[in-house]
Amino acid sequence: MTKFTVITGASSGIGRALAFFYAKNKRNLILVSRNSNELQSLANQLKELYQIEALFFSIDLSIEANCLSLFNYLKNEQIYVSEFINNAGLGSFGNFTEISLDDDINMINLNIIALVCLSKLYLNYSKNVEQRRLIQVASIASFFPGPKMAVYYASKAFVLSYSKALKAELNNSNCKLSVVCAGPTSTNFQKTANMHLSALSIKLGITQTADEVTEHIFNKVKNNQFLIVPGFFNKLTQVIAPFIPDCVTNKLVIRSHS
Repeated sequence: MTKFTVITGASSGIGRALAFFYAKNKRNLILVSRNSNELQSLANQLKELYQIEALFFSIDLSIEANCLSLFNYLKNEQIYVSEFINNAGLGSFGNFTEISLDDDINMINLNIIALVCLSKLYLNYSKNVEQRRLIQVASIASFFPGPKMAVYYASKAFVLSYSKALKAELNNSNCKLSVVCAGPTSTNFQKTANMHLSALSIKLGITQTADEVTEHIFNKVKNNQFLIVPGFFNKLTQVIAPFIPDCVTNKLVIRSHS
């Protein structure tokens, strides 16, 4: 039976880089995002370059009913999904009172509600899959509060906490779970979130490329690692974050975006 990996948020950024890296490693893919033209172009490119199967499903996952539509599609097409990567996400930069309520709600819908819906749907859908894997994409932002990106940081903290609990529930199952906490990465996420990577993070070599991040993810997932933190600086941040007072962390976070 042909196995597929589903990647949400596949049309750009880390999701797109994951698609290329997984295709290069001969994984058949189902690409999911809102951008139909980008998905079709990407699917065609991956099929031609790597001789794999690449399907696409264009949908807005921030609408709860659409999560079910994705799995209805998988069921109707009898697609065997051995791996599901919850990568789709949004961010907004600015003072909390100045970011529109619609933007914040949309972010919560995609970063939290869609991720929970898709996780539950995948775990139930894949019960008969011999070896299955769920990968949640959180962020280094999961480890501390984030002034100027309060809702985004909080949403990623949810993903990490939720994944830790889910891992405990799945320990004796046939499903492996990983959660990715990447740091500053050169993608179009910053443009979409109305922010930019700081000159300091670029100078210090903290910023990674999407290709570097995805290669790290692929290798760690292959070794069944649960918490995946690409990059030395990010690993250091993860270790020391619990010991830094919020007043210090808040200043550092604000500076990192300026």
